[in-house]
Amino acid sequence: MYPNPLKQKLKAGELVLGTALPVFSSMVTTMACRTGIDFLWIDTEHSAYDIEALDAIPVLARNQGVAPMIRVAWNDPHLIKKAYDIGAVAVMVPQVNTAEEAAKAVQ
Repeated sequence: MYPNPLKQKLKAGELVLGTALPVFSSMVTTMACRTGIDFLWIDTEHSAYDIEALDAIPVLARNQGVAPMIRVAWNDPHLIKKAYDIGAVAVMVPQVNTAEEAAKAVQ
């Protein structure tokens, strides 16, 4: 299993820094990861790209010691599973307003 340095820092009460990825580009990802950030936030909800367009970006971030976090487009088990499958260490699910919707997100 991938060691999650972000989770370790949070448990230790340390400050963590991150940034949003404005475009799905391996070059931009590499440049962002070299700034010393702890996590990279990748938004597929408010983006022209879908999760399929990410390609190897989450793995690229992980290989540089940066935790990729993906916000999926909606509360869909397929999208959540796909985000983890391509390398996310955390997934943000939008538009969760009820206990039932939260339960659906964590199934």
